[in-house]
Amino acid sequence: DEGWIHVIYPKDTDLIKGYVVSIHGGGLIAGCGEQNFNFANFIAKQGYVVFIPEYRLIPEATFTDQLNDIIKAFNIIGREASNYVTRPIYLIGDSAGCHLALIANAIGADPVIKDAFEVENSHNLTFSGVWLNAPMIETTGFNKIGLFMAKHFYGKKWRKTPKAKYLKNPELLYPYLPVKTVF
Repeated sequence: DEGWIHVIYPKDTDLIKGYVVSIHGGGLIAGCGEQNFNFANFIAKQGYVVFIPEYRLIPEATFTDQLNDIIKAFNIIGREASNYVTRPIYLIGDSAGCHLALIANAIGADPVIKDAFEVENSHNLTFSGVWLNAPMIETTGFNKIGLFMAKHFYGKKWRKTPKAKYLKNPELLYPYLPVKTVF
């Protein structure tokens, strides 16, 4: 019951260059890992193992549930990648997946952030680089779209929670990203 992760391998598994974790978008309410398959196949042809975690969608799950799903996936991937510690691990988040990637990455580095988002566990996965394709992060500055999303995704009392600090100011999470390797 640790979650579902699609894994796409390069043809020659003896020449694996590293790992890529790709988190799909969909506004937290839609999408699935399969939408990243074309991209993942292209990356696999370059010699990388690509992991695409699935996460439950709103309204059947809360945002905290989604973070828990991603963190569980990070832990599974970390166990797999620990056999090849010299190979880099890269994180890619697209849209809502970027939002999840940014917060989940920081949760692994700081227990205060873990507590603020009320997740069950942390993780020890360290990424060599991160690519954030981020329309959803832009909305977390809470313009009109962001305010709508905040009320529905985080609960009507989100402003009174410890996570509000990070949701209003996502740049507070940027120092947890690998320096000079964020796109």
